[in-house]
Amino acid sequence: MRGMKIGKVFDSALRIAGAIFLLGLLVLALASFWPQMTALAWHLRHGNLVHVGEYTVTVPRWWYPEVDRAPSEVRIERRSDGFSMMTFSVGMSFVSAEPQRKALESYPSTLDPRVGWARAQIAEEIEHYSNTTIAGQPTVCFEKFHRFVIQCVPERGDVGLTADYTGKAEYLPLFYETLSKITKANASPK
Repeated sequence: MRGMKIGKVFDSALRIAGAIFLLGLLVLALASFWPQMTALAWHLRHGNLVHVGEYTVTVPRWWYPEVDRAPSEVRIERRSDGFSMMTFSVGMSFVSAEPQRKALESYPSTLDPRVGWARAQIAEEIEHYSNTTIAGQPTVCFEKFHRFVIQCVPERGDVGLTADYTGKAEYLPLFYETLSKITKANASPK
């Protein structure tokens, strides 16, 4: 009689341990897919667009925007396979990109003190730059591939949209594609 009672207790303990183990696996599975589920839920609820000031930015699939920030800034993140982030800001006036571009092109020929940045620092940090347009505004993107960082600023120091990228190299084309799709209110899309 006593052996049957111990057997039932042992059986119950195994069932409880099994249930706890399965619950742990479920929590682990949910945690590993949480970034994708969050992004999917946001897209289902809001679509693919987010507004930054007077600009409209397309949010790529499986990326999640942080929209609770100031209306003049939005951060779009992808966390499912590491961390990559695009940040878009509007409304600030910037120093012209021209000094940085000239310094990068002429390094190390001279160290012209009229250039705002030290040329050696630029050549060390920036590996490439490219000209692009964001919603019709000429923009220069400075690329730092050793850290996969891109900073895009209005070309002539205008007030406008700036865009930054930090993350995996495989998403660089997606970042530039996102830039090409940005529109401004009262402006025709590209």
